[in-house]
Amino acid sequence: MVSARLILALLVGSAAATSIRDLEINEKVATKQMFPKCNADPQGCVCPKGTVFQSSTSYAMVYADTGDLTELISNFTNTAWFGTSPTKIFRGGSRHPTRLLIGDVEGVPVPTKEQLMVFTDYSGKSDQSKTTRFEDGFFMKFQVIDTPIKYSGSSGPGIIAGSWDIMDVRRIGEQQTMWVWSIYVCFSSAFPFNEFHESAMNNISSILGNQGKLSRDILGPFSV
Repeated sequence: MVSARLILALLVGSAAATSIRDLEINEKVATKQMFPKCNADPQGCVCPKGTVFQSSTSYAMVYADTGDLTELISNFTNTAWFGTSPTKIFRGGSRHPTRLLIGDVEGVPVPTKEQLMVFTDYSGKSDQSKTTRFEDGFFMKFQVIDTPIKYSGSSGPGIIAGSWDIMDVRRIGEQQTMWVWSIYVCFSSAFPFNEFHESAMNNISSILGNQGKLSRDILGPFSV
């Protein structure tokens, strides 16, 4: 015969397990309610189901004239400097052009449309539709549009639910330019954004060096 004490212990244990499960579920619900869905505003957020939040920030001190650096990287529709060029340009107005790039995700070519959302000349004199040289630097913000983008990678079906970039280039002093490139995404696949950004920064450093426009070697790039 099962003792009353054993029955009581089983009932208490079952109730405790149920309470723990309920607590875990409530915590997940509370987290989703606390944070908004990820969007163009950089803040704590929740990615859509099936994707994971990833972020990376790379930065470097480039010992070159800020105008010389920005001439190479400020043109949103000219991206050969980071290893790929748009297959198509959708103008979308002079201030919000869109580029179609073919990215490599898990060894699979994935077309993505990126649109320029914000461009600020720190000198306040011009914009990206009139020149590519900005003596005091610039702030650029762009994002992948027409999401979600579905693909079939080496590990199975994947989703790109969102991707948001910020590039901040500032004149610090004579022949001193700070370059910061950050990104946060909702991807179902892990992507080495730090390696991609650092490679692009080193490529620009090499170009400036070959042109005799570096006063000393680049400091960095570093990523966090």
